[in-house]
Amino acid sequence: MIRKFGVGRVALVVGLALSVAGCSIFSSNKPGPPCLPILVLKDAATVTRFVPGPGRDITDVSFTGRISDFRAECKFKKDLSQVEIKLNAVFILTRGAGNKDRKAAFKYFVAVPHFHPLPQGKQIFAKAGEFQGNRTQLGLIEDVTLVIPLARGTKREDYKIFLGFQLSREEAELNRTRKQF
Repeated sequence: MIRKFGVGRVALVVGLALSVAGCSIFSSNKPGPPCLPILVLKDAATVTRFVPGPGRDITDVSFTGRISDFRAECKFKKDLSQVEIKLNAVFILTRGAGNKDRKAAFKYFVAVPHFHPLPQGKQIFAKAGEFQGNRTQLGLIEDVTLVIPLARGTKREDYKIFLGFQLSREEAELNRTRKQF
């Protein structure tokens, strides 16, 4: 049996098909500009935190930490005057022999040297976790949203973003003296 559809029904079917398809034929799916460069600062990519006191051997380690990974999603304003960055950083902590309370607390930073010395140049965030049961490793994910104004005529490389642990002078020196393989 063959049915004849009127123009109205054909238009309705085509309209429904387009709405289901998200009208992608009418929008440009060009990717936006690439995200701003985000780097983990080598000297601040790890931390070794000791228990309070003078000891600095392996039995005095409370925990060690490293920035394991990060992901970023950038949304630019149409006129490219601003970018919103959703940054997800992954921290892996390992409990040390000196850690008796099974807790680990640290600070990390997100810095945009382009804005130094203004407050937007560096933001410091606190994070804490607890080693559950007999676990000696802990993974923490931190979500940060940055809104960065972009000046006309500047390049994306002018807005490099650095991520790292906020270290004490002693912790930074320890990182610098260790051999990097």
